[in-house]
Amino acid sequence: MRPFVLLIALAVAVPVASSQTAPARNALRGAIDIHVHALPDSRSRSLDGIEAARFADDRRPFVSVSGNGGVPLPAVKDVIALVAKHNLVLATGHSSAEEVLMLLREGQRQGVRHMMVTHAMNPPILMDVLQMQEAAGLGAFIEFVGSSLETPDAPARMDRFADAIRKIGPQFCILSSDLGQKDNPLPAEGYAAFLAAMRARGFSEADVDLMSKRNPALLLGLP
Repeated sequence: MRPFVLLIALAVAVPVASSQTAPARNALRGAIDIHVHALPDSRSRSLDGIEAARFADDRRPFVSVSGNGGVPLPAVKDVIALVAKHNLVLATGHSSAEEVLMLLREGQRQGVRHMMVTHAMNPPILMDVLQMQEAAGLGAFIEFVGSSLETPDAPARMDRFADAIRKIGPQFCILSSDLGQKDNPLPAEGYAAFLAAMRARGFSEADVDLMSKRNPALLLGLP
């Protein structure tokens, strides 16, 4: 977690800035990162990635986001303070479920107005419904990503998403594609298939519109 990276990116007004640090302790499940994105009143600047990648080999050097007792490290608090000051979006990236809630609590404490849990039900986050409900209660949107619907597990995954969204409430949820990777469907086509899958599971056009258009606009501070 490097506050100066955020300051540099804000100073030069780059459209997207990404800074990757050393591997993080929360190992064995994937990558841990915090993403921050600028809002329109921040002169359309965006940041993606104060990132700390995490590897299965926990003998490597690592970077933590929390200290003893599960409290955010001072540098993490400094980053979140900058997010609040510059009215950015705090997205929790590939943090663990417990770290996600820790970061959201700190964001709420410091007055961050726009927060989102990145693909909450996907590895390596794997939040359960109660955790997602708590995150929504802290003021965060919960992101669900369609990814590829051409995999054998896609129907069951869509069923789990639909059940969770109903328990959380569409008003707290955002639907995204998380596509763009080689060998996966094109983002527009894959996203359309994801929205169709949600409609097929009983969500109204108004619900889908809320989660795919209105909530993302609200997150970004758009009219």
